[in-house]
Amino acid sequence: MELVDISAPIIPNEGLGGIELRKGIGDYPHLVNLDTWLSGEMELDMFGPFRVCYDLPRFGFQIDVDPRNALITYIKAYAGYAGTLFGQIGVGTLVSEALKLAPDLYWDEMDSILYSEIHDGVFLGIGGDAPLEKIPSLPIEAIWVYVPKPNEPKTPPKTHVRWDAEGRPYRLG
Repeated sequence: MELVDISAPIIPNEGLGGIELRKGIGDYPHLVNLDTWLSGEMELDMFGPFRVCYDLPRFGFQIDVDPRNALITYIKAYAGYAGTLFGQIGVGTLVSEALKLAPDLYWDEMDSILYSEIHDGVFLGIGGDAPLEKIPSLPIEAIWVYVPKPNEPKTPPKTHVRWDAEGRPYRLG
């Protein structure tokens, strides 16, 4: 039973690939089971007591679960996932192109990821640190959708960066 659509849209604060945030991992027995783990189709990691990661490279995504309640809290799309964010931004899209398609995106120097000013529950990563001047020329390596924590403080605007038309970085704060 294949209930995964690797071309499905990436929807902030909701899900991707037919997998929904806030649902129980037990709702997806066709993905997360002993057979997929033993066959190597799924990798399992635990990061501290409150984060279990089910990596499904065949589909190009990873599901993060809070083991206290078995609810899905993050889903990460990476190479192999064909769906797009906002109908146009996918894994492999250059940051410069993503900034044109979604002008509300900004770089957070503290977290080293792109956030959206208007859409909670999504961020985009480039796979490491790079000088600010080089970031627009890099591809997006992963797109995460997640359940925002209530009253979670945002990073201070002085760590937020955008680029002008010539590609020069400037701080927002």
